Amino acid sequence: MKATGETRSVVATPPSAGAIAVIRVIGPEAFSILQRIFRPDARPSRSPSDGAKPPMDRERFTGGRIRYGHLHCGDEVIDDVVVTESRPNTFDICTHGGVRIVERVLQQIDELGARLCEGEDAITEVWPAHNLIEREATLALTKAKTQRAVTFLAWQRQHLESDLESVAAMAPSDPTKAHDQLRRMLQRSTPARWLTQGVTVAIVGPANSGKSTLFNHLVGRTATLVSPHAGTTRDWVSATIEMDGIPLTLLDTAGRRDTSDHLEARSIDGGGQVAANADLTLWLWDGSAPLAQDDRDLLTSGRGRSTHLYIRSKADLDEIWNRRSLNSADAGDFDPPIAISAHTGDGLDRLKNELLGKLGFDGWKDRAPTFFTERQVTVVQRLLTGGPTAGDDVVAIKRALTGL
Repeated sequence: MKATGETRSVVATPPSAGAIAVIRVIGPEAFSILQRIFRPDARPSRSPSDGAKPPMDRERFTGGRIRYGHLHCGDEVIDDVVVTESRPNTFDICTHGGVRIVERVLQQIDELGARLCEGEDAITEVWPAHNLIEREATLALTKAKTQRAVTFLAWQRQHLESDLESVAAMAPSDPTKAHDQLRRMLQRSTPARWLTQGVTVAIVGPANSGKSTLFNHLVGRTATLVSPHAGTTRDWVSATIEMDGIPLTLLDTAGRRDTSDHLEARSIDGGGQVAANADLTLWLWDGSAPLAQDDRDLLTSGRGRSTHLYIRSKADLDEIWNRRSLNSADAGDFDPPIAISAHTGDGLDRLKNELLGKLGFDGWKDRAPTFFTERQVTVVQRLLTGGPTAGDDVVAIKRALTGL
């Protein structure tokens, strides 16, 4: 929590080298600090006869005017900059984007009494929020990985509060309908998390079942070696892709098999641990090869995972086994596999559609009221447990979510 009347500084651009950087100075002493380090450039025809720089007055920044000049450290010029007053007592300094330049400007401002804001404080200084939902959406926007995620979060920032107002308004007369609407907003929270934070998808299966070929196809480049010899993949490989605007981290794991190779065995175990923590698992088997007992054990071990897809690879080759090859105990709740051929491309569009469906994006709408943070989900779940007995609890949910 910043102190009352405190003057702060914040870097409004990403913390890396770039063409320009924007440094914002906020607070009652912002203009005074600027006067001490910024010297506006004046046209020769308007300069005093003795060559001195004209004094900088506040009126030159009114109406969103932009001033060009130089930032100084004593008599030394740090950089030529552009300065504007974006809001009352809030000045934006546009410098060149070199890391060292930004450091020197911040150092000068700090020595003159402005505290540097970092992390979430910095974000809210640049994009002030009127309530907790706006704040959370703004923070999430800074981490969004795709344009679709940006569209979704920007809509929530603008509309979610008003939708909650509508639900709260209907609650006194029809609490059941209000609760149903909140539950629909809650049901969309898991896909919202995948969209805004990303989802991890692991490809697992026996050795030489086509995992790396599928991985390379989904990534769109040769990201891992492919070989007809089992055991080529000695460690898990990851790559980040975008699928229909959803950020996915794909994991290609070492083929699971009995091996006397200590390094390969460690890779298999490590890949298994990585896959166990994945959000979605693609269980892949070669339908053109006999199904060994170890393969059957691996196949049935995946049935306990609520989020998984079974895939039968190499569908362009003659089929040796299928779901009917399993005994009734193994095949009890074994979902029919998706037949694909990474060689010909057959079945890959269906696989992508099934994958997105497993993540909850069938019928998904980016512009629909949705709870998109763990805090929001916890608040709603806690206050909905009592059932639709009255409208007061809906109003309490709205107040807890917005902080108003």
